[in-house]
Parts: sequence; C-alpha cells; structure tokens
Amino acid sequence: MKNGKLTIEIRQRSTSDDEWVKDVLKKYWYSTRIISKGRIHEADKLPGFIAQQNNIRVGLILYEIIGNECEIVSLNSFTELAGVGSQLIEIVRSTAAKAQCRRVWLITTNDNTHALRFY
Repeated sequence: MKNGKLTIEIRQRSTSDDEWVKDVLKKYWYSTRIISKGRIHEADKLPGFIAQQNNIRVGLILYEIIGNECEIVSLNSFTELAGVGSQLIEIVRSTAAKAQCRRVWLITTNDNTHALRFY
C-alpha cells in the first residue's frame, strides 16, 4: 500500500494476455479493429501495457509507433480516480520518447465525456 491506496503495477502486455485483450476490445469497442484517421488498426495485435492492482487487471493501453509519432489507439481504465489512466499514458509517453517520437496523440469522440474530462 502507498498512502492508503493499493499500488498500481504497470507491465508490458504478453501473449498470455491475448484473449483478455480481445475480450476488452470487443466489450468496450465492439471489435478488435479500431479506425482512426482512415487507418484500420488490428488493435489486438498492437503493443501495450496492462495496469494491475493486487494481481487484478484494472487497465489497458494499446499504441502504435509509426515513424516518429506514437498514437494511443485504445485506453481502458476500470478503476476511476486511482491514477490508472495517467500511469498508462505516462509509460507510453516514456516508450515513445525512447523511440525518439516527436509526438504522442490520440483521438476520441465528442460524446465520450469521461475521456474528454480526463484528457
């Protein structure tokens, strides 16, 4: 515990997470394919990170680096106000910096008010 809260562990996704990742994508995005700016992402094949609390998966972020840009393709946090989303974004930002990306970006819809407030 840290400051009365359970510690969030962030780890890279692995092949043992593949079915869970597919389930999350289908449940929240209705498909493993995500389209942004006319590009189709096979999101279940993308690299990403998983947040865990007490060995329970509480967040997922998937991203794609093309050239010197990193797009966050999917972000799901299943625990609100615990820092899960922020920590997942930070590790992707750090990963992108190591890959010498000049920007990290994402797209959300204007009806996703939770995401708009968060970003």
